[in-house]
Amino acid sequence: MKSHINKKNGFTLIEILVAIIIIGIAIASLIGSNGYYSYASASAADITTAEFLVSQIKTITSLLPLRDPQTGTGVFGPEEASLATYDDVDDFDDAVLSPPVDARRSPLSALARFTQQVTVNNISAANFQQTVTDHSSDFIKITVRILADGIEISSVSWIRTLQ
Repeated sequence: MKSHINKKNGFTLIEILVAIIIIGIAIASLIGSNGYYSYASASAADITTAEFLVSQIKTITSLLPLRDPQTGTGVFGPEEASLATYDDVDDFDDAVLSPPVDARRSPLSALARFTQQVTVNNISAANFQQTVTDHSSDFIKITVRILADGIEISSVSWIRTLQ
């Protein structure tokens, strides 16, 4: 008697199902990593914008005296009515700028979801971490916090001195 030998001409159903499962896992992994990279890219863009906004405040304040040209040490904080007329660094104490401003003090409406918060403090000459009373030191610390949609994404401080 002759025995019949079956030749396979294709894949079995099990082999096809295994291949579909493997391809599905690969696609799911790609979609997941794409979402992560999109989030990382958006975060990087926000951080870059925050660095730009900090540099704008740094540029403005680097050109101003630490004490008011008219009142000297009489007032700490803004004596002037508007940002456009601030004439010394301590005028920026507790400033909240939303929309943020550029180095010319012009509003950056395209960046309206960002806020610049500026704090100016006198600090001890012996300990730069210690805040002292207004105008009691020749050193000040300027801190700029950048918020995006109300969430802080950056905080930068630097020190200036009268001398």
